[in-house]
Amino acid sequence: MRLSSVRSRKSAAAVLAAALGPCAFSSSAAAAQPAASSVKWTKISTDTGLGIASAGMYRTGDGRLHVVWTRNDHAKGFSLHFSTLGSGAKLLNTGAIVGSWSSLTTYPRLVAGPNGGIRLVFTGANGKIGQPV
Repeated sequence: MRLSSVRSRKSAAAVLAAALGPCAFSSSAAAAQPAASSVKWTKISTDTGLGIASAGMYRTGDGRLHVVWTRNDHAKGFSLHFSTLGSGAKLLNTGAIVGSWSSLTTYPRLVAGPNGGIRLVFTGANGKIGQPV
């Protein structure tokens, strides 16, 4: 098995665990979980080119799961994207945060911000001298 395939499966497991919440690994929840064939996955990205990447995830008090990830746009550079999932793993919103950067971290992180907000923490270079500011 290729290393990138193993990492992709680990990332998928992390997204599933985050979507299921704290009950994902408890023994009492395991008995209540539906059969594997009835589990519904929500695709938020078609980009699978960065097998070494790790999505940043943060669940807000309203139960929404916020996900950010880096995408390799090849000749255009790299971009950073987001998706928000609501109850039942319903995709509520998705889009680009930054694009056409010469480099971006493959490990963006979402952390608690002031007044219940969310902060995105990442590193990168947009190829312009003196920026980002």
